[in-house]
Amino acid sequence: MSSSPSGRSERDELLSYLAAACGCEPELWATVRALGDTDEIELLRLVRDFRDNLPDETILARHGPKEVLEERLRVIHRVYVDCARRVREENQRPVRACKCYTARMLGRRDNYQALLDDPAGSLTAEQRRQFQQLLDCARAKVSYEDLPQRLGRPASDVQEEVLQLRQLFKEWTARRKVRAGLPAQGGPYDG
Repeated sequence: MSSSPSGRSERDELLSYLAAACGCEPELWATVRALGDTDEIELLRLVRDFRDNLPDETILARHGPKEVLEERLRVIHRVYVDCARRVREENQRPVRACKCYTARMLGRRDNYQALLDDPAGSLTAEQRRQFQQLLDCARAKVSYEDLPQRLGRPASDVQEEVLQLRQLFKEWTARRKVRAGLPAQGGPYDG
């Protein structure tokens, strides 16, 4: 890997340049970071040239022949699609956690309590304790925004606990339905 007079590698310089050029586009910036993490210098150069709006002829001259350029563009696109999906999912997690708590746990506290009280459940003592605290807050109708302070845990931990409890509840409900001889898939009002 080549170094510039400043001692920084070309990869570092490309990442620095692209951080400024792509920083306000989270999906593209995640793509650039993923390419940087795998030391895909040629692909980083191609992203830079596209971001600089170079003419097609210049891009083809730098990154051609045409077949090579097309393959590099396909690789960048695949990485972009993966990164965009992860970024969107990550951005939606707080919204999903809030909706799970307000639309599900507040209204179906007793159903969630049955999960925690099920002796056949596979929860650890620590999980059971944390989830019980969460349900106690739901029973007291503590708002989602107040949960971190009330529980004494960071918002990201509370978010993860809500989503984890929701997933465990869905799995537990499906197992109960199978044992009862009902279809495992439920309707929109299950849990």
